[in-house]
Amino acid sequence: MFSTTPQLGVDHRLLSYTIRARKSASSQPTTAETNNNYSGTTVVTSYSTKLPVGPYFVDSSSGDVFEAYRLYSDFSAAFTETTIPVAGGTYSVLPANVPGQNLAIAVPSRLYFTKTAEKPLAGVRLGVKDIYDIAGLRTSDGNRAWYHFYPEANVTAVAVQRLIDAGAVIVGKMKTSQFANGEQATADWVDYHEPFNPRGDGM
Repeated sequence: MFSTTPQLGVDHRLLSYTIRARKSASSQPTTAETNNNYSGTTVVTSYSTKLPVGPYFVDSSSGDVFEAYRLYSDFSAAFTETTIPVAGGTYSVLPANVPGQNLAIAVPSRLYFTKTAEKPLAGVRLGVKDIYDIAGLRTSDGNRAWYHFYPEANVTAVAVQRLIDAGAVIVGKMKTSQFANGEQATADWVDYHEPFNPRGDGM
């Protein structure tokens, strides 16, 4: 692994999931591809020869460059799915886990992002309540039958797309009571257990 910034600390145990960034500007985009040299699925996310500042992995045999994502544990069980970006502005479910935990959350380095007037939220990590559509993902509305009955969304909800356009990074979809219709968690959390509140009594 190399970094374009010196003295960058890296936890190799947590940087086990990488997203592929092609070096060749002439490469043709694909939505996803499997690489037997790496665990999980590698996803093409960039075709530029100019790399932003940040940590990277390099395949010495091919010269391919990979972005590094750190995996965090969803210790409070707040997410229904965690995500990664794929080509064409869509998303895919993260094919990774942290042993002993329900889900892993893949978070890119903030060094990849620079805030500008056009991208005031560049690098801000965002979990989206699972009542909003995100292109490439299913929406559950807190209901398992709804999740399995309807296909993946082909467009992203306008409110979420505006956050993405402003530079926000979607890291997953978060739990909600069924169809977001109740305030009493014990009465309305039927298909999914409510997230643990580390600042309260667990409710």
